[in-house]
Amino acid sequence: MKKYEWMKNDTVSIMFSAVDTYKTSRLFRIAAIFKDEEVDPERLREAVRLTVNRYPHYLYRNTKGFFWTYLEKAEGLPPVLPEEYAPAKLRRLGNDGEPEIVFLYHKRRLAFETTHVLGDGAGSIELLKTVVAQYMILGGADRSDFEGIRLADEKPSDTELENPFGRYQNGEKLPKPHRDEAYNIPYTYTPDYQNHISGFVSIDTIKLLCKEKGITIGEFLATGIILAIIRTAEKPIEKTIIVDVPVNVRNFFPSDTVRNFTSSIPLQFNPEGRTDWTFDEIAQKIKGKLASVNTKETQQGFINSNYALTQNKVLQVIPYFIKKPVLNMMQMKNHTKEMTIIMSNIGNFTLPPVMSNHIERIEVVSGDSRVYGMPMFFYIISMNGYMNIIFGLSGKDRSLCTEYFRILSSMGIDVRIESSMENGIKENTVTAPKKCGKCNVRIGEEYSVCPLCGEKATVTDTPDAYFRTALFPEKIKEYKHRRFRKINPVISKERLRAYFNLNP
Repeated sequence: MKKYEWMKNDTVSIMFSAVDTYKTSRLFRIAAIFKDEEVDPERLREAVRLTVNRYPHYLYRNTKGFFWTYLEKAEGLPPVLPEEYAPAKLRRLGNDGEPEIVFLYHKRRLAFETTHVLGDGAGSIELLKTVVAQYMILGGADRSDFEGIRLADEKPSDTELENPFGRYQNGEKLPKPHRDEAYNIPYTYTPDYQNHISGFVSIDTIKLLCKEKGITIGEFLATGIILAIIRTAEKPIEKTIIVDVPVNVRNFFPSDTVRNFTSSIPLQFNPEGRTDWTFDEIAQKIKGKLASVNTKETQQGFINSNYALTQNKVLQVIPYFIKKPVLNMMQMKNHTKEMTIIMSNIGNFTLPPVMSNHIERIEVVSGDSRVYGMPMFFYIISMNGYMNIIFGLSGKDRSLCTEYFRILSSMGIDVRIESSMENGIKENTVTAPKKCGKCNVRIGEEYSVCPLCGEKATVTDTPDAYFRTALFPEKIKEYKHRRFRKINPVISKERLRAYFNLNP
């Protein structure tokens, strides 16, 4: 009989598990876009096979126990499939005994989708680097050129799979940053719809504007989204706009873990019913606020409180079917009462020259924002001199992201727009540089209309300084939710030990 293998969830994934079902999931996607070559499916399949043992927790899927969920070893390898659904489409991965991760390919895009139950963005980016490096090595690249990359034939250290909350918690009760009651952006959810709109801008241009205004890049990006929320609101906003900013806790407490080690901090701004705020006024109001709450003491408090919750003696002995709805309610309360929008700035993505010469850009997007009680996600990642600003929409109203990019354009920033759905790409479209006169943004050369406002795109004589459009599949399949099959029905002592584990 095959040995039954399992792992404990880390501290953060315990909370994510509370909303991890076949209809709700903390799913996200990370992708690499090659400059010239299309992805070879068989080479990718072999690269994944060689890589997964370097990140063994990605061979697991979340499973319900009597007291807590835990990670159960899957029977097969992560599937490698052609892209068929909307990017990061809401669904539960890991059906039919597979791990909760799937690798996807379409033309020049190599992507994978996974869940926060297995790891955070920082750890998943490490996985992407390793898969791409192995893919290139299989294509003839020299292994020695991938300095600083965790390569597939290396063994993971014990600290890479640790739950750092247990190592760094010190039991001290520390206050959390105060959060006002958050303004919630009204929106209409569109079933089976997941659109991602990207705006590409020059990093040097953003840095120059930040220097002129005396603010950081994070403050600049947050100011834009706050102003866009105020301008697109149906009526004056009286509550506090709270931009929730994820933080990599590894920056304060060193850890090699490729599992979850992130927190979030609030950036708060109350418009006080005013509708005439300017960019510079908001920027000066929020200046320094992020730095004031993003401290080692704040992160220590986050570690202590979350670890203490999972170790609570009373909570531990409550059956999971009772505990799950309570944890779910706590999650939804945090989302709807304490945040307006999530702004995740991944930062500048650096690769060895052998990789950056072949990789054009990186995409990071989350799935259905409805499970967070908000209309969209807001991601930023930079590479090769360009910043990719990505909105993930769960409804067809794109007025907020349209206003955001118009704000950037009004400041003299050259913005290039792409979209994954309803993107205006038509057959026999003139493949030439284009622009939208209404939004004042550049548009990918295959587009016939602006993905933001739907206006007809006009051909320009100005060469596009950016790059070719990274196309998504023209036809997107509708995903049919289905309940899971059991992975391993055989009862063993080890399976029972996992199922009745009291201490997550």
